[in-house]
Amino acid sequence: MYLGIDVGSVSVKVVLMDDQIKGSAEFNSDLIKERHYLRSHGQPVDTVLSILRDLATRYPLDNISLVAITGSGGKLIAEKLNGFFVNEVMAQSTATGALHPDVKTVIEIGGEDSKLIIMHEDERAATVQVRDFSMNTVCATGTGSFLDQQPTRL
Repeated sequence: MYLGIDVGSVSVKVVLMDDQIKGSAEFNSDLIKERHYLRSHGQPVDTVLSILRDLATRYPLDNISLVAITGSGGKLIAEKLNGFFVNEVMAQSTATGALHPDVKTVIEIGGEDSKLIIMHEDERAATVQVRDFSMNTVCATGTGSFLDQQPTRL
């Protein structure tokens, strides 16, 4: 199985996938065994460990052959789990290119920052790649954390 973890500033997302391609080399949702989304409340390591303990009650963790981690807290978790860290922009652009190759613009609003990724098709390599990207500096306005708090204030 494969384990993907996104450790953001507000939440932790985890996906456990079967490593057996069923029918074709293209992604399909049948490969997803479980998905989790939990707010971390400032405790990303504890949140990841809680999800992993829960997964271990149903799946032997020895069956996980690959662990990939991304997000603002990803490097710390990658070191602790002996997984490998993937830059957020690379993770988002690779997934977009593979799953939605016609998409040319990705806007991602996270808890700490926002990203704009411009994609293009590289016909020579027959892939979709990043043409350009931009991020705001770490600031509360215009991010998911800011937007998340406003309904409570209103």
